[in-house]
Amino acid sequence: MSRHRRIGLVMAVVACGGMARAATPQQVEDAIRRGVQWIYSQQNDKGNWERVPVPTGAKKGYVVEEGQWGGLTSMATLALLAAGEDPKDPRLEKAVRFCRENTIVGIYALGLRAQIWAYLPRTEANKVAARRDFNLLLDATKGVGDARGMYGYFTHDAAQARYDHSVSQFGVLGMYGLAQAGIEVPQMYWKVIDQEWRRHQLPDGGWGYVLQDKNPSRTRATPSMTSAGLATLMLAKDQLVAADPAACIGNAVDENINRAIAWMDANAGNMFEGHRGSQFALRYYAVYGLQRVGAASGLKYLGKTDWYKLGSDDVVTRQKEDGSWEHLPDTAFAILFLVHGRPPILLNKLQYDLAVDEGEPKEGNWNERPRDVANLTRWISHQAEWKLNWQVTSLSAASDLSDAPVLYISGNQALRFKPEQIASLRTFVEDGGLILGNADCASKEFADSFRRLGSEMFPLYEFRELPEGHVIYTGQPFKREKWKSPPSVLALSNGARELMVLLPTADPARWWHSQAHKGREPLFEVAANIVYYAVDQQQTRSKGETHIVRRDDTVSDERTMKAARLRYSGNWNPEPGGWRRLANILHNRDRIALAVEEVPLGEKKLDNTFALAHLTGTTAFALTAEQTRELMMYIARGGTLLIDSAGGSAEFANSAETLIGRLIAGGTLQRIELANPLLAAPSLPQAAAAAVAEPPATVPATMPATTQAASFIEYRRFARSRLGALNDVRLKGVRFGKRWAIVYSPEDLSVGLVGHRVDGIYGYAPATATELARRILLNLAPKQP
Repeated sequence: MSRHRRIGLVMAVVACGGMARAATPQQVEDAIRRGVQWIYSQQNDKGNWERVPVPTGAKKGYVVEEGQWGGLTSMATLALLAAGEDPKDPRLEKAVRFCRENTIVGIYALGLRAQIWAYLPRTEANKVAARRDFNLLLDATKGVGDARGMYGYFTHDAAQARYDHSVSQFGVLGMYGLAQAGIEVPQMYWKVIDQEWRRHQLPDGGWGYVLQDKNPSRTRATPSMTSAGLATLMLAKDQLVAADPAACIGNAVDENINRAIAWMDANAGNMFEGHRGSQFALRYYAVYGLQRVGAASGLKYLGKTDWYKLGSDDVVTRQKEDGSWEHLPDTAFAILFLVHGRPPILLNKLQYDLAVDEGEPKEGNWNERPRDVANLTRWISHQAEWKLNWQVTSLSAASDLSDAPVLYISGNQALRFKPEQIASLRTFVEDGGLILGNADCASKEFADSFRRLGSEMFPLYEFRELPEGHVIYTGQPFKREKWKSPPSVLALSNGARELMVLLPTADPARWWHSQAHKGREPLFEVAANIVYYAVDQQQTRSKGETHIVRRDDTVSDERTMKAARLRYSGNWNPEPGGWRRLANILHNRDRIALAVEEVPLGEKKLDNTFALAHLTGTTAFALTAEQTRELMMYIARGGTLLIDSAGGSAEFANSAETLIGRLIAGGTLQRIELANPLLAAPSLPQAAAAAVAEPPATVPATMPATTQAASFIEYRRFARSRLGALNDVRLKGVRFGKRWAIVYSPEDLSVGLVGHRVDGIYGYAPATATELARRILLNLAPKQP
């Protein structure tokens, strides 16, 4: 039988050359788009993708013209809907109508069709179709022997002994999809699925095609069947989790899942080898199964394999010129892998150890509620209509912390981290992240240690009860005033944004874990508000995109310059990460080595080797007479003073304007137009200009090199709500002759330099703030010889 006639069993042999790299978000987007176009191009004039108008027989359960007739259309429709295609598109309407109206008897085909209803409006016709598929799948579940809880090829062969794990996973996937569509699936179904798939697990932790067979190749563990088994256990566990006690008795341990993950750790990379003689070859439906494992478990790595990085690169690389991956099943599974693998990580859940005075650290109780973050992410995804993922991370891979805007830490013990781990957490926050803590079972020990951690990382700031008027309560979709019993929320701020948030007593994670929404909506809504705040109510970036700019060590600097960060008695350095990021941008893009130094005002250390001095803060302040004189001398001798109000603080702005009045002795602030040479887009070094023409696979660190106000200037959403629609800068300054001695922004630049989105900031959007600062520095920099 030719391989293209077997639904779900299509495979492509992969020969991976060189080191894997993640496909860029744009490459993934383009691959999905081209794949979608190809699927549409294969649709027949009847609106379906079947090779024959009616089944040619019913004996061969694996053949799409016979037992699995209807499966190609179900698969194509599922891939299109998952890719975000509009159900009202006439082409899709025809496909959905076909799925609603035609009889399907094959479990592969039915399992695929059953998944489409969750993507469609819950019209009466769709609800009837979903209920029909539920009854078919429930009745087709086998009940005795090794086949108990499994499926065969057909809906009508429940009494027969023949089954396999490949088709069975599609039956379970279909039932899970129906649960997401609002069908109430009996708990007993999930208990049977859970019990029997555990019983079928091999001693090595994997699954074969069947449990027992004379042919050893059918019982040997493979990546495709192990990913099917592991993902199925996780789906069943997800549906049974409401029965878990969620007690604070240590980390939840599931030996079957742990053994399966260990098997995948050891073998997942083999799925991509595909060279002649390899034990395993890649099948696109197996890679889709791998994605399901990664998404359900929250694991970024299986062993040392970054499954999405390796998989996305492989899938994108092997797409054909016409947009397909050879055949429809291959193409649909490839699209499903990319679509479900690419959504951004909303929350990182921290797996941590507790440091001890002597000996090896011991594992902390980080996972007492294993589905807390998974279910919270799903709930927020549903509410926001965003596609979102979650992830487990650890401090041994500190760079992975920035994969998500929010780092979640939970437990019921006192946190104890090593100094280098605390430094990693501090860097994550300084790079724009927010740490969210939950005290499991309202553990005072955990809550107190979380607060101590904040004090150790940020000794200038203190936790306080989040004010009722805070933007987390007033500016997000869920209003605190509507909650009958608002939970206590403690937060630590740098004066511009929240750095850490603690839920000390309500223990909402217990209810996230068990998906107990009814009557406990505020416990979900408060977490959603915190997350919305952390991303400024914008869907977070696709996987692989980041605002963080790493230094490119292959670039050689051509010029050097110095900038001073002015220290005074006040909150002078709320966002240290912003200047680190800006220095990396100048190095990578402009070949300038920017040395940023902390300079204490009033100690005669501010000399004119500094091309620019930066003064910022979040509170009212007053400089001493000596500090003021030092600033006067600095600007009189040719220096430029940049002042901004971090976060848009009105108190700081008032003090800054008083200071400026003293510095200029009766002079006046002038508006700095965008067309002013100070803000002109400097020419790039030739190599850097070429690099900009081919931008990297990250969110741009700076705005395009343009002087067109409408395309360059953007304010944060919070600022626009107060300023209205603006497309020009609001900078002011003081000129000494032809040069600008003082540049003043009452709107925020400092938080913007960090590059991340966050609500409550009265100032420029991150890309605009970054580009304004970059242009000012470049136009002050020494010219190339």
